[in-house]
Amino acid sequence: MTIHTLKYSTELSDESPIVFALPGLVGAGEQTRMNNILEDLAKIGTTGILIYYAQTTRETEKTIKCRFNFDQVTEEITRTIEKELSSLKANRNRIGLISNSISAIPATKILANSNSGFNISVYSSISPLLGWKYFARPELRKLFEEGADIPISSPEEKKAGIIRLIPRDLVSHLAGINLFEELDHLEYKSNGAKVLTVMGKRDNSSSPDSIREYHKRIGGSPENLIELDAGHDVMGSDHYIIDFMARNLSK
Repeated sequence: MTIHTLKYSTELSDESPIVFALPGLVGAGEQTRMNNILEDLAKIGTTGILIYYAQTTRETEKTIKCRFNFDQVTEEITRTIEKELSSLKANRNRIGLISNSISAIPATKILANSNSGFNISVYSSISPLLGWKYFARPELRKLFEEGADIPISSPEEKKAGIIRLIPRDLVSHLAGINLFEELDHLEYKSNGAKVLTVMGKRDNSSSPDSIREYHKRIGGSPENLIELDAGHDVMGSDHYIIDFMARNLSK
């Protein structure tokens, strides 16, 4: 098992919406903005399922290693969504999905999977990272390709002296990921899902141009691309996600 889940429950009826949230590469028990988003959505009648990565583990008090295989993770997340939809009295036409940063990879694979037994009706992404060639600067990617671990600590973690990293042996897996090529291969066409993308104009982890193109490629409208004067974390943007989910899942 490569994922864990945490449920934010509300009293369900046959019309209740449900939102699945994929944070960045965090493990069970770590508090993220997704916890706050799902807590707020639960107050207005939405059940939230937070999905963690089980292979993100604390190696030492100050070091967190993030291991993953996104093909395997996507399969497990898909099965988890199907299991939760079957066990809860939720409306299969009112399913929301939220991704943050690198979690746009499994989220997009799920969004584009026409063979799943469900359809995502509302999708929101925060600073989506769309593949290796859209990550950081070319000289940094070259450094990682030559054998360095990839540091992905948040600003808060850096202040606390915590090192979160992707081990160097996973670079080859990351280097093979390009969501634009995958969408083309799947001949992806929007299923009508409402799309919101929140990004920072000063993002130096995910290419801002790639995020703009991604938003259009998955069917997002210009007014639903929120560009803030911020970096990759775009802190203070959660209300955009909450409002968008609440408005579009209530219909």
